[in-house]
Amino acid sequence: MQLSAPIGGAPSLLSAGKPLALLLFLSAAPNRTASRGALISLLWSDLEPDAAKHALRQTIWYLRKKTGQELVLSEANSIQLIDGVAVDRDALLDASKAGDHQRVVDLYSGPFVPSFAAPGGAGFEEWAALERRRLLEVFRHSAEALIATQLATGRARDAIVMARRLRDQDVYNEGGWRLLIEACVSAGDLLAAKAEAAALLQLADREEITLETASHSAIRAIRPTNSSAAPASESPISTLVGREEVFASLLRAWEDTRRGDSTRVHLTARAGIGKTRLLRDLATRLRAMRSRVIMVGGSLGMRTSSTLSQGNSRRALHRSRDARPSPPSRRRLWSSSIPPSQPGSIVRRDTRCERTC
Repeated sequence: MQLSAPIGGAPSLLSAGKPLALLLFLSAAPNRTASRGALISLLWSDLEPDAAKHALRQTIWYLRKKTGQELVLSEANSIQLIDGVAVDRDALLDASKAGDHQRVVDLYSGPFVPSFAAPGGAGFEEWAALERRRLLEVFRHSAEALIATQLATGRARDAIVMARRLRDQDVYNEGGWRLLIEACVSAGDLLAAKAEAAALLQLADREEITLETASHSAIRAIRPTNSSAAPASESPISTLVGREEVFASLLRAWEDTRRGDSTRVHLTARAGIGKTRLLRDLATRLRAMRSRVIMVGGSLGMRTSSTLSQGNSRRALHRSRDARPSPPSRRRLWSSSIPPSQPGSIVRRDTRCERTC
């Protein structure tokens, strides 16, 4: 938490004591105003009423002497923090309200008042704990939104960095661990995913925590299988030009299928530019979303009219059922890669991704 005075920097002279606690509470209070009784209950509950009132007056005097400014205004029964004192907490909440997730994570520098303990300050400690949790949830919401965007645009490495930061802010929140594991899987870094899963299991064992069902599911999802393992010789980073936009388009097509629309997508580019890598990255991402992926390849000799038309046939079949709705037990996304026709080259690669609801 940072405060800056009108002239700049004055509150940084304050140590983590009751004067700073007074400013922090007033900055978050409605209209930056609190009654003397409320402040005494927060910070001087161990004193007799007259002694507590004197301590409050002494604190206000100390603030004036230490900063050289009138940061708080005293009235008969209330204390108000002046508008000229800027607080990064306010900027963070304004950014959250505006939906500016990037600014929220940039402004969030750590727990709100992580350490405060003083005689008679139990009330402030309880308030600070609630505010700390509230601001952490604001950060979590924005961090999760950024991670979702990064994964949807193929920036899995950026998602790992953000997910690791989110996890580190609250290691006992399993949602952060699951996001980190999912980001590692999406980046094709199975070793990192396994390491994070092992760390989560160790934490649960050490702290005697019963893991949530979703956490067990995420851990089971990274167990290697012959069908999901990618060739070790290929780089996990695709070199396809415009990869983020194409990757996002493929994921949007997948989301359409989850809503019940059958979709056929053609991915075309010259040979060797990275189409297969992109499709494998898509398959990895879908597996991280608990989807079942089947990749089917074909050669020039297998390119028959029936093969070419089966996608359109499936779409027509789907439309024919619109008049008689049935439970969408299966949704399909067909992605096709058609490079220039060359003898002996792979001219068609169909990827079918199925999700059972």
